Amino acid sequence: TLRMEYLSPSQRSSCTLHPVLLGSSGAILRELVGQMGFSLFFSFTLLALGLLLFLIALVLTRFETAGAAFFWLGLFCVCVGSWVFGECNLTGVLIDAPVILYLLAFLGLFTLAVPMLKLGCMVLNLRWESRRLLHGMILALEFCIGAAIVLQLSGIAAFCKTMYLFHVLVPLSLCVFAAVLLRENARYQNRMA
Repeated sequence: TLRMEYLSPSQRSSCTLHPVLLGSSGAILRELVGQMGFSLFFSFTLLALGLLLFLIALVLTRFETAGAAFFWLGLFCVCVGSWVFGECNLTGVLIDAPVILYLLAFLGLFTLAVPMLKLGCMVLNLRWESRRLLHGMILALEFCIGAAIVLQLSGIAAFCKTMYLFHVLVPLSLCVFAAVLLRENARYQNRMA
């Protein structure tokens, strides 16, 4: 049988269609695995690593509260893995659940900075002022994530519309995190930072 497959648009500002793939299901799948197999494998690796880190955190927190750092690292891996998994066009061919892939892609992108900042606050022995700044960034991100979910569920604004806010907030929060680490290292000789 002959199958036709459309891929997702690659740009937001203009609508361009990718070349249509024609061929048997096996031939199309082989072509897409050749092009996008690495990102799918990478997402599976991150998701598996995140789950492994969750299990390690579950075991370690029984003995030491600092084991919760593995939870935040695992959550970061799961967020990035779900973002990559949802964005990969190959998953759209393998899994016939576009709504789930949509949620994975956007929620993974929106939330990936939160566990990284929480991990930094937990393990890097930062000064109180630096932790307060990072906690403020975390609260702002969590509020915006909650607002984006409410806007999506109420039908006011889809994730693809609120995504632009997160294209600013996520890199900004990671840049603030990097600046805090540089300041902690240079000014206060914090070797952990």
